[in-house]
Amino acid sequence: MSVLGKKIKPSDSTESLIPTSEILAPAEQLINYAHYPLTFEETVAFLEKAVGKPDILSLIREYTNDIYGVLTILHDIYPLVSHKNLKHRCKKIQKRITKAFSSLPEEHGTDLSGLFQTPTTSAL
Repeated sequence: MSVLGKKIKPSDSTESLIPTSEILAPAEQLINYAHYPLTFEETVAFLEKAVGKPDILSLIREYTNDIYGVLTILHDIYPLVSHKNLKHRCKKIQKRITKAFSSLPEEHGTDLSGLFQTPTTSAL
């Protein structure tokens, strides 16, 4: 017990020394061969950058316009990863994305399709 009376969670110190790409390796084939908006390398980079990033939607924008695709990747890799820290990170990022989107003005509604669309000019 800590001084404040809360239980201190045990941490797996060796887990923090293993690179994210190695922890995520069981999901590599799925990510690379399914039709996801991010490659395996981009997914690893996204997961690493998302920790402590205040604006999760702008981070997604650095990689793709497909927010649903990112949510799908996080959902699909969850059962394939055995390390609890990465599993927790996937769930936490999913919640942050959902919360960030729900905080947007009503004009966006619940449809994310136009949220990240870059304006295009049509040629006449």
